[in-house]
Amino acid sequence: MNSSIKIAALSLALLSVAGCSTFSDGNDKLDYKTNVKRTAGLEVPPDLTALQRDERFAVPRGAAVSASNLPPSQLGAGVGARPTTSVGESGVLPEFKTARIERAGDLRWLSVSMPAERVYPILREFWTSAGFRLTTDSPGTGVLETDWAENRANVPKDPIRNVIGRVFDGLYDSGTRDKYRIRVERRADGGSEIYVSHRGLQETQVGRDQTNYSWAPRPSDPGLEIEFLRRILLRLGADEAGASATVAAAKSPSAAAAPTATARLSGEVLTVAFDFDRAWREVGLVLDRKGFTVEDRDRSKGQYFVRYIDPEAEAKGAGFFAKLFGKSDPSLAAQQYRVGLKTEGQATQVTVTPVGETSAPKQEIARRILSILAEDIR
Repeated sequence: MNSSIKIAALSLALLSVAGCSTFSDGNDKLDYKTNVKRTAGLEVPPDLTALQRDERFAVPRGAAVSASNLPPSQLGAGVGARPTTSVGESGVLPEFKTARIERAGDLRWLSVSMPAERVYPILREFWTSAGFRLTTDSPGTGVLETDWAENRANVPKDPIRNVIGRVFDGLYDSGTRDKYRIRVERRADGGSEIYVSHRGLQETQVGRDQTNYSWAPRPSDPGLEIEFLRRILLRLGADEAGASATVAAAKSPSAAAAPTATARLSGEVLTVAFDFDRAWREVGLVLDRKGFTVEDRDRSKGQYFVRYIDPEAEAKGAGFFAKLFGKSDPSLAAQQYRVGLKTEGQATQVTVTPVGETSAPKQEIARRILSILAEDIR
């Protein structure tokens, strides 16, 4: 009798949920809010505590902020202008006085007239309100990074799944996870550039046992990167129609002809067929997408200082970097490397060298990092 009552109660619960809302409108492409755990952000992540604080990105913590409620003196060029929708040979996409999406080949980023110290808190509030927990919140380096999150919009939907999923949250899983890194760089004119990079994981069956799965890397998704650039543009004051126009233009093929050989690796030097500015952005995006920690950078000297530490991936033996650095010697992963860029004629040369004491294994890793850059720069 008790069992019958329980079954009846469960059925009533399912029906009541179904009566509230069973069908999705089909327009939700992103839904990360269902798995967020709100925690206070870190001023400087644990692995960056030895870094000198850069006051360029020092910002006070406070209430939620957006470009629309900042005074004009803090915006640089102000907000509220209507967008232009033409795309010229310069590669500048539809823009607003506060921000615009720029492109160079397949590369996309936001160019903002606001100074970095004003952009940063807006971005922090944007990502937390979008349902993400931040694992890196470092004003000193201008970097925000989210935890791995599930896009619940990817979970297959039908009436039964919708009803059961609302009662038993987490019963269905998309089988994918996403992580985003946001990097803010100061422009020479006092404005800022915002870069968004995506990393992905997917559940993969191990062996023939259909009950044994593990997480494996999946390719970065430029479409997700562009979509979040659009949403950031909205937060900075653009209207929906104008922001959507930027996405359409950003996804259109580039009018400029691509070089026949974008990157050529010869020995310990990578020659990239781009000018310095384009090469700097391309290298930075690859480092972000591959999960390197950019501990410092100096654009005027053409230097990135990077290392890669991912204890969770290392513990799981997650493919790429476990092979790159070797599980047997974790100290190799903690090694810092200097990625240097130097103009050579109309091209840019890229080198990677260990910082400090060198050894044969560290030099070999430097060569592998250079190979990664060569493979990913397009």
